[in-house]
Amino acid sequence: MGSLEIQQTQNLQTRQEFKLIARLEQSNLLEMPEEEFNKLIGEVENNPLFKSLYQESKIIHCQRYPRTDISSSFYQLNEEIAADTSTLDVESLLLNKEDIVRQI
Repeated sequence: MGSLEIQQTQNLQTRQEFKLIARLEQSNLLEMPEEEFNKLIGEVENNPLFKSLYQESKIIHCQRYPRTDISSSFYQLNEEIAADTSTLDVESLLLNKEDIVRQI
C-alpha cells in the first residue's frame, strides 16, 4: 500500500512540474518580440511533422485563448463624448481670469 501512495504522490508532483514548465514556456512565447514570434511560427508551420499532424491527422488544431477578443463596445463611438465643434470665446474667458493673466 505504501508503494502505491508514493507512486501517486510522484505522479502528482510530475504533473504539477509539467504544468509549471508549460506555463513558463507559454509566458516566454508571450514575451517574445513579434518578429521573432512570427519567425518561430513560420518554422513550425513549415515543418513536415506539423503539416502531417495538422492537415492530415487533425491531431493539432488552432484554439484561441479564452476571453481575448476585443469587446464590441470598444469600437462604438459615444456621440455624447465627441469633441465639441463650437468656437471658444478666449477674450471673455481671459476677462474673467484677470489675476491669472497678470501672472502670465
